[in-house]
Amino acid sequence: MNSNDFYRRYCPWQRSLYRQLPSPPSGFPFGPAAGASQPSGPPPSVKPKKLYSALKVDPGGLIPCKYKFTYVWLKKGKEAKVTDAFWTFIVHVGPTSVAGFRWTGSQWVFWGTDLKNIDTFTCY
Repeated sequence: MNSNDFYRRYCPWQRSLYRQLPSPPSGFPFGPAAGASQPSGPPPSVKPKKLYSALKVDPGGLIPCKYKFTYVWLKKGKEAKVTDAFWTFIVHVGPTSVAGFRWTGSQWVFWGTDLKNIDTFTCY
């Protein structure tokens, strides 16, 4: 038995502390936030043309794209090995990250990334 087990088992203060610990939050990066739902259908079938690359993506630029179909181009790198452009349905924009649902070609899956990984985007 290590010291943590001892305190949990025999110390009343420690036992009450463990009972009061909150559960983990439900929002990004732990999964979709409560009330965030994926779109009921697929995104537009037309893929937009990439017109430019942004030096830096600002969260204020993505806020109008919340709850809209958004086409995202990721910067080449670690996360962009599978595909570097895809449709998404953004449900959360934070100061340094974005989260939502990503279209795989047949279904929506929850995803998220840092804003620094986004090359550019366009929303509909």
